[in-house]
Amino acid sequence: MTERLAAPPEVVRHAVRLLDSQRLATVAVNGADGYPWAATVGYVNEGLILYFVSARDSLRTERLAADDRTAAVVRSGADSADALGVAMTGRAAEVVDLELVAHVNDLIAKCRRDQHAFGAASNAVALFRFSPESLSLVTVSDGRSAPRRFRLDTV
Repeated sequence: MTERLAAPPEVVRHAVRLLDSQRLATVAVNGADGYPWAATVGYVNEGLILYFVSARDSLRTERLAADDRTAAVVRSGADSADALGVAMTGRAAEVVDLELVAHVNDLIAKCRRDQHAFGAASNAVALFRFSPESLSLVTVSDGRSAPRRFRLDTV
């Protein structure tokens, strides 16, 4: 695999602006059987970091417990001629620190007033923190996607 360039600040700014403007991400996880699993989740972000919940008894939560490698994709609401998307690979870990849960709830209250806060005391759901290690900005030109891939040295 060829070494990707580090993401320049302007690429990170474009990606964060897109993440800030959207509410849904497709999150993909690995399975022990070799098959990936992808599903749409609501999220709140802090820069490039995504926070999302998953039911404790879901396939996603089960697979993340076994393998934290994750991919996330967010696409703008623009029509296909102007589409911009961000695809990221990284790792997702359950948030168990109650102070971090409270911080995420503060983010929701500030940025996503129409979303409900994550329940820290609930046993029904788990809160996950997705930390990206690489990103691709995807644009569409003449009906064709044009991704530009970068590594993320720090997030």
